[in-house]
Amino acid sequence: MFKLRFFVLALIVPMLLSACSFSFSTNSSEDKKGDEKNVSKSEVPKRAEAKEEAPKPIAEVKNYQVETSSVLVDNTGIGFNYEGEMVADRDFSTAWCSEKGLNGKISYVFSTPVKASGFGIVGGFARDEAIFKQNNRVHGMQMYFDDVKGNLVTLEDKYGMQFVDFGGEKTFKKITLEVQEVYSGSKYDDTCISEWDFTSDYVKNKDAAAAKGYYENYKKKDALKPYDIVGDISVSDVTTSACQNPEKASDLVVEKDGVKQYPGWKILYVSANINEFGSTSDSIEMELYYKGFLDGQWHIADSALSQPVVKACNGGLYSNFEVYTGYYDQEYLVKFYNKGKLVGSKEIAVYYYPQEIIPE
Repeated sequence: MFKLRFFVLALIVPMLLSACSFSFSTNSSEDKKGDEKNVSKSEVPKRAEAKEEAPKPIAEVKNYQVETSSVLVDNTGIGFNYEGEMVADRDFSTAWCSEKGLNGKISYVFSTPVKASGFGIVGGFARDEAIFKQNNRVHGMQMYFDDVKGNLVTLEDKYGMQFVDFGGEKTFKKITLEVQEVYSGSKYDDTCISEWDFTSDYVKNKDAAAAKGYYENYKKKDALKPYDIVGDISVSDVTTSACQNPEKASDLVVEKDGVKQYPGWKILYVSANINEFGSTSDSIEMELYYKGFLDGQWHIADSALSQPVVKACNGGLYSNFEVYTGYYDQEYLVKFYNKGKLVGSKEIAVYYYPQEIIPE
């Protein structure tokens, strides 16, 4: 019985294996043909080509950075912010100011390529027309598109927004302005740009009057008024008067190496002339320092001196102080404050004057 079963199994198993083998080989053959077809179609897979980003209108791109080569540090204590972002706030009373007058750079850097045909710019500190003239104004600036040199732009020396046309649409991710020439300020050597605008309606329409009107109607009332109300500081050894300020100094005042020197052991009259931001409702505080003979450092001699702002007969405003000097060659320093903020200073050189003049 066992032999019969073995014999039957011996006959059946090879037949089953043969069928399985046939079935397996048939599927393998079809799979190979399919694989061959697939390989022939994609024998060398092609790498997907990177598509260039299509430029967008600059007004549609909100993701950008403003980069600068340097920023002026506010030493007045008033709280002015001179960072690059100030050119993008549509406010003439704020500005980017560079540490250096020439070769300062400012850039817009966008997250995606943009296209534009020009911009509007206020090439100075334009809080008002007076402060605009006191600081440097941009005269010539070099443009760069994606760090490639473009045109040299020239601005007029006038208050308000001016417009720069590219002469056609430009595509870029970065645009840079480099200050190369300035109109010199009457008081300060700071070079500032208040506005650099691509998207405002008044820029699109090239309407300088509308730009100025927007500032005056919506921004100027909130502009920071500086505490810096002191203009020129004058020194004399002759008593000042309300009708003639400052008085002419006497013949005892000499000049050595370009520095005025005043006779020692006399009363000196120091006048802080008040600029357009001050009024007779203001008062000025003064501190007096002397330079030490041995250490060469400034030491306070007197403080808490305060005088009101008064009007001279010529209409000008000033605040006058009396300074008592020593007998020997000496250097003095006066510092003026308004509402606790430093607004002006001046060094005074005194020489040994043999004739003893005792202050009354």
